[in-house]
Amino acid sequence: MDWVAFGPPRPNTAGETHRRATDLPGPTTFQGIVRTALLAASGDDFSDRSGAARDARDALVGRPGALPEGWQLKGPFLTDVVETPHGPRARPWVTAPRFLMGTHREPLRARLLRSPDIDGGPSALDDSSPDASPLLLGAPWQRSAKPKPLGGWLSPRGLRWALAGGESLTAWRPVDHAPGLPPFVRRQELAGLEIDAGTGTARDGMLFFGDVLRFRDRSGIAGWLSAPLPPSIPRDALTRGDLAACGWRSRPAVLEELPPVDLDFTHLLEGRHLPVDVPEHQGFFLVALTPVPCKGSGLSAVASVEADLLLNAPLPGGVTVHVLAALTGPPRVIGGLLAASKVPRPNRSYWEAGSTWLFVLRGGGAGASGAAARGEALRRLNDAHVLGDRGEASFGYGHTLVGVGPTVDVEMVQAAARRREGRS
Repeated sequence: MDWVAFGPPRPNTAGETHRRATDLPGPTTFQGIVRTALLAASGDDFSDRSGAARDARDALVGRPGALPEGWQLKGPFLTDVVETPHGPRARPWVTAPRFLMGTHREPLRARLLRSPDIDGGPSALDDSSPDASPLLLGAPWQRSAKPKPLGGWLSPRGLRWALAGGESLTAWRPVDHAPGLPPFVRRQELAGLEIDAGTGTARDGMLFFGDVLRFRDRSGIAGWLSAPLPPSIPRDALTRGDLAACGWRSRPAVLEELPPVDLDFTHLLEGRHLPVDVPEHQGFFLVALTPVPCKGSGLSAVASVEADLLLNAPLPGGVTVHVLAALTGPPRVIGGLLAASKVPRPNRSYWEAGSTWLFVLRGGGAGASGAAARGEALRRLNDAHVLGDRGEASFGYGHTLVGVGPTVDVEMVQAAARRREGRS
């Protein structure tokens, strides 16, 4: 397969960018590919840069900051198509959730730790928000003094094992984890020369090296668009084998229809791994499949996500969500380029895919009716886009799944609330 590379615009001069790294494609890149392909299928004249043409494009596929009302992208996912007894299946691999702790054998799920204060702060970290709550995540039975997340990538089967909280019918298999990239993707280094536009020859001293990605046959970048397409855009615009420009240097990519999705992945999207009735002491992990926008104004990874959930999640009446701890790692800066104007998108900070938040659900009523209401709330947080700005969410940012977490006693929740109130 031909190579592709992604990342923000950079010069190729040896003095400024001697080595050009590649990013993995994110929602901003993916929505640009999708919207450009839809416009091309509609017969758009891309050479027309007039205001009227720009307004017509915005009416068809949305303005730069959001998709049209009612449109939703999922993805992108690095995906392999494999043959099964039931025919070909699309098998997306995802970043391993950060609540999985790496060991020499199968991964361990993080558990809650009680931690006393030292110099006004907890003596251990919940990864990114040491000032947000006293509830910490780790694996104290490991020999390492500081457990580290597993990292890498999980197959759908591996992800199902992780999110089911030990109730999965499948055992852990090392083949379901890749420490670097999924097994159907590899990095390669290419050498290049900056070309003089006037002479068409290589410029002296302008040798550079670029990291690129190569995908195995029948693999690539997959996603799903849910949208009421206007009549001017053919319904098969994204699945009929058209070519699209992809990443750095606009590499050619073929747009094809995906076969049915892997059954383990479907099982998770439908929430069949989650309990129907949820007790108030049960903790859960909210896992980001795609990056999550960081909020400003000094909000922690705990407080900002809880605020997003209270604002955006359509929870049943009386049910509230309390975020207790965060495992996010350092944020990543993501920018991009507006294809129509060739103007860079503003750089923003995001929590990486795989970031995880521990939460509990409260309220919804007493007894069986309350447990059922909390179970319904759990499913509304699963396979949802309830984090971040609504425009970016339509691109696919903040896509979440829910995993079964550790038991959380009432005293720990109350202590977290008191601590947060004391620091607000």
